[in-house]
Amino acid sequence: MKILFANRNNCFSRRGGDTVQMEKIKEFLEKIYPDTEIKYALSSEEIKENTDSEIVHIFNITNSKETKNFVKTAKETGKKVVLTPIYCNSVDSIFVTYMNFINIFGLNLPGILKKSAIIIFNYLIILMSPFIERCRNYSKNGLYLFPKNKKYGKYILENSDAIMPNSDKEKKDIEDYYNCKISEKSQIIPNATDLISFQNTETNLEFTLPDNFILEAGRIEIMKNQLNLVKALKNNPEIPIVFVGKNFGDKYYHTLKKYAEKRGNVFIFDEIPHEKMAELYKKAKVHVLPSFIETTGLVTLEALINDVQIVTSDEKYCPIQYYHFDEFGFQCNPYDIKSIKKAILEAYNNPKQTKPNEDYKNFFCYENVAKMIYEIYLKILEK
Repeated sequence: MKILFANRNNCFSRRGGDTVQMEKIKEFLEKIYPDTEIKYALSSEEIKENTDSEIVHIFNITNSKETKNFVKTAKETGKKVVLTPIYCNSVDSIFVTYMNFINIFGLNLPGILKKSAIIIFNYLIILMSPFIERCRNYSKNGLYLFPKNKKYGKYILENSDAIMPNSDKEKKDIEDYYNCKISEKSQIIPNATDLISFQNTETNLEFTLPDNFILEAGRIEIMKNQLNLVKALKNNPEIPIVFVGKNFGDKYYHTLKKYAEKRGNVFIFDEIPHEKMAELYKKAKVHVLPSFIETTGLVTLEALINDVQIVTSDEKYCPIQYYHFDEFGFQCNPYDIKSIKKAILEAYNNPKQTKPNEDYKNFFCYENVAKMIYEIYLKILEK
């Protein structure tokens, strides 16, 4: 079986959870099924050139124009299309971008004006939360903020042979936003972890970690909300904060650094090889991922598998019920600094004792996911 994995053209230069997911699924499919040959395609031209491929498995519906072209080319060349949506509601993107602008602007104000602006801004964000939710509902009911994205998205969904949402929440969100039903061609395929890579914790990190630290792993970017984490623990400088992830030297990163320096006891490290993450998780007291948009958060799953206490955003922003994050950890409103602080301190001082069992770990692992995906491939090829 010959398959192309198609993803955004910068998925390797700007790595994210979708990159890890794509690489790991490829690794385990080829490991379990030796007859499977998988290549990457980061452009429509590469899809066209690989004439002997039977299936194009696309990751990301959010980059709608690029993904639409992938689907169109696949169909024109007689290939089946499988979609892993990794869907994100674009309404939050608008408000988060606005928040970033205000944070950078406020940081550059002098003295008392800076403090006043930040206080006022934080209250405004809390007051605006219902408005943000209303915008989400409008987008479901026909007020399309990005009509072309809607059009492209519907084309992608209608022309996919199989769709693999990562939770019942993502499936419902897709159906609501694009005003279509995908049940007949969809099957929930969970996000997963690599249990094998976490068995070895003997690797040596290239930096020294503090004791009893709060960890957030992942790209340093506005959607991951590192800035609000620092603000939430501004008055708890005794708790070390560690960020590990690729940064792009942008304004958000420099703003985070300034807040981190002012607060103190914050450590920002570049991304590390995936095989070294086990050591990092094992030494953390709590892993926090207060993202504005999160289709699951692979790092949360990884932390959980390594028995680390977790804090995530609530159900509006993350599928916590499908992955049982509400059972194993604490949740927060990512727009509300007080909510983030409350969840972190509860996790830090009074952690939940419930831990994932072996059945949980074996379900949310790449070996299981690879088997589920292979069965889908077989079904659509039979059709």
